[in-house]
Amino acid sequence: MTQAIAKPLPLRAPRKWRRVAAFAAVLVVACACALVVSPWLRFMAEWAGHKVLHTTGLRGPGKVTVDEPALRRGLAEQAGLAAPIDLNQTRIVVWKERRELELHQGERLLKSYPIALGRSPEGPKTRKGDRRTPEGDYTIFTRLDRTQFRLFMGLNYPNERDVQAGLAAGLIDEATADALKWEQTSDGVPAWNSPLGGAIGIHGGGVEFDWTDGCIAVETAMIDEIWAATRMGTPVRIEP
Repeated sequence: MTQAIAKPLPLRAPRKWRRVAAFAAVLVVACACALVVSPWLRFMAEWAGHKVLHTTGLRGPGKVTVDEPALRRGLAEQAGLAAPIDLNQTRIVVWKERRELELHQGERLLKSYPIALGRSPEGPKTRKGDRRTPEGDYTIFTRLDRTQFRLFMGLNYPNERDVQAGLAAGLIDEATADALKWEQTSDGVPAWNSPLGGAIGIHGGGVEFDWTDGCIAVETAMIDEIWAATRMGTPVRIEP
């Protein structure tokens, strides 16, 4: 009678190690999800009360702390003002051809700063990717204190005038124009991902040459003063 040969059992890792492997797999997946999701969660938290805006290339590693009262006192002394800076009266005028940003309180010039513009500085911004700096009347509608250019004051480009110009030039259709106008009237926040472009603002980074994608750059050491002397809603006029 032939004796049956027992087949070897398949090798299986001990239960403890199977649990370790399963836990490691879950951990890897969780870490991968965190890398993708957590930046967006932080981004959305910072923009509570606003729509999520496209700020690729703007975000930096850490929050910047600015001693705003001290900077405002210093500006008032430099300008010979007897009273503190009144944020309800400050305004900015940008002269593109002169490469100069002026900070005013009412009709009084407080200080001027050299600037750099977009890499195609001639003419107003009309479309996404043209690397031009807008021209016209805008306001500061957002202030970011965690950017790679130290501080960022976003402008409400495209505004209604820009939308009308884009529609007339055939850059956008009626539906897009209506949507952009609705965005502006509903909460004052422009859409930055339309064919007209966006993410235009004032920030640090240096003024050696025109290097931005349409923003207005000042010396990084000077951006704190402008930040301290402005607020949400500060008017900004950009002249050719």
